[in-house]
Amino acid sequence: LTWMAVTDDFFYSQESQDKGRTWSVPRRIAGAWNTINVFDARLDTQVMAPDSAGNLHLIVVGRLTAEQRDMSLLRFVWDGSNWSAPEVVTTVDSTISGDVPQWPSVWISGGNRLHVAWYLRKAEMRVSSSQEPGPFELYYSTAGIDAPAVAPLVYPTVTPVPLPTVTPSRVGAKPTVVQVNAVASDVTMDSLK
Repeated sequence: LTWMAVTDDFFYSQESQDKGRTWSVPRRIAGAWNTINVFDARLDTQVMAPDSAGNLHLIVVGRLTAEQRDMSLLRFVWDGSNWSAPEVVTTVDSTISGDVPQWPSVWISGGNRLHVAWYLRKAEMRVSSSQEPGPFELYYSTAGIDAPAVAPLVYPTVTPVPLPTVTPSRVGAKPTVVQVNAVASDVTMDSLK
């Protein structure tokens, strides 16, 4: 479980070993600061996805130092006991443009391919919440990660099997079953009763 604190400038995490009945003491995720002191956006999110080795990849919008004013998309990796140092996915020069990366998504394909998507909140969209939504700029990044490849699921090819057709006959008479492209062992009169 991770969250961005609104009372200070940090990200925190907790873990549970018993499916959520009890939780560890909250601990700060080292090496990153959130954006609360440079951009008042309490609605942003942190997202995670597991790779094939069981590591969790956390994506957040944050900063590498308390003094940094530019906002970065950062990746951390949880190995089951600790968070890695942050890796910068991208940095937006927010102090000049006023643009802000927000609402990241993350997924893993093939067990070892990281995919991250986010949108850029343009400065003109930050003036007033009553404004019509402006143009959104969507971004995407992908990279290989250190985890075993996993073969994609192979879905079976469905081949339609013709159903027996019933030939109309006199009222009260039993229908005659006519097989289409089937062998006698596929359908019997007993299976139709």
